[in-house]
Amino acid sequence: LDFEDLDLFILNNQNSIIADNQTKLILHINNQINIDNDLDLFFEIYDDDTGEFSSFELIDAYRVLDDMDSLSINIGPLIQKYLYNEIIFNPNTSNGIRMKIGDYSNNFSNIFFIKNDSVKSPRLEVLYQYDQ
Repeated sequence: LDFEDLDLFILNNQNSIIADNQTKLILHINNQINIDNDLDLFFEIYDDDTGEFSSFELIDAYRVLDDMDSLSINIGPLIQKYLYNEIIFNPNTSNGIRMKIGDYSNNFSNIFFIKNDSVKSPRLEVLYQYDQ
């Protein structure tokens, strides 16, 4: 996901403190195919040293129930790591962070999110305190 001006926010707020539980990624579900009734979404980050994606343990797995129409995921720890340059944010590459469906569904499950909708497009809600 690429959010307009996220790179500027990160650049201009290096010393800010993110409110973990109030900083959310909001995604509206367009369609989902659940083989095992529910899905677990995991977050992975790209590790430049190994050249591979690895689990980002600071964001808990998110259970997606088959009757949900949207997700609200606490993403504060990731934004904080971006601000402190502990993870490099580079919107020009596909190496960054990705969401992955848990392996228990044997990769037969899919979830699709609404894009390009004035009300239901993916969005970030960031609550922070600017510290000079």
